Amino acid sequence: MRTIGTLNDRALQTGLTFVVIGGHAVAAHGFARGTEDFDLLTSKEQRDRWKRLLEDLGYSQFHDGVTFLQFKAPSEKVWDVDVMFTNETTFAKIIAGSKLVSIAGVEARIPALEHLLALKIHALAHTTTRRFLKDFDDVVNLVLANKIDVRSDEFRRLVENSGSADLYEKIVRFTQQ
Repeated sequence: MRTIGTLNDRALQTGLTFVVIGGHAVAAHGFARGTEDFDLLTSKEQRDRWKRLLEDLGYSQFHDGVTFLQFKAPSEKVWDVDVMFTNETTFAKIIAGSKLVSIAGVEARIPALEHLLALKIHALAHTTTRRFLKDFDDVVNLVLANKIDVRSDEFRRLVENSGSADLYEKIVRFTQQ
């Protein structure tokens, strides 16, 4: 899979930073699931540079949600790319807590489990029904795979700060079955 290697190399060459999120990060944290694209997170300050880098690699943008860009791959041999943007302070915390893992033989950074869950839970609070189901399944399975105590004050705070009390109750209900 050339996408991660190419993006990693080009990002290093141009001074861009990112963490891998989505299906690859979820798998690295213990819940393997299929994915049809490559998702990354970076700071808003790098938005224009990432757009230019991907377009230079032959990707074509098909969606601009301001804090979320989606690109179609130049061929079927590489994956589409989604880029999510956050503020510099949040991104600095995520990078500081990230870890290096091997994805398709390439060393790349993924968020700490707590940060990945916070991102997924934040998405749950601001998403469509179709996307909700995928992210909710990721959260439930990450909780189960990592044996997280959903009744702990720490987990409750994480969910309520990133989402809502209602989401917390749903996660508890689905992980306790």
